[in-house]
Amino acid sequence: MAANRLAQPLLQAYPLCPRPFASELQRMEHVNRSAGLCSVVVALELSPQAVQSQMAQQLMRLERMLDRSWLIEGRNRQWLAILMPLGTGATAEGYLNRIEGWLGQRGMDSLGAAGIFPRTVLLDRCSALSVLEQIDRMAHD
Repeated sequence: MAANRLAQPLLQAYPLCPRPFASELQRMEHVNRSAGLCSVVVALELSPQAVQSQMAQQLMRLERMLDRSWLIEGRNRQWLAILMPLGTGATAEGYLNRIEGWLGQRGMDSLGAAGIFPRTVLLDRCSALSVLEQIDRMAHD
């Protein structure tokens, strides 16, 4: 419950952000500040083709147990933000490699061919709110 209270400012600024995502992001900011451990968010831009094939729902099945996701609806596209607690750039790279392997099993040779365009945001010496601002900018540019 304390984590939910701490996440309240994030939810007020971004009311469409799922509570579990905001709470975990706020918790990871605290972990970063107190222990110096970073986390990572992988933001996947999904093309209209990927949206039509329900790629977001399929990709959410590839998450790790501790990951939290936020599906952001755009005009003709979606963004899927995956928070990977205690993750690094290598964690994000491993996740993207898993996606590429999964796509390869389905006859697609790359993320781009599937209409998936990744970006990463490190939660390292920055606030949870600034991470949400970056995700929001990506999703609405």
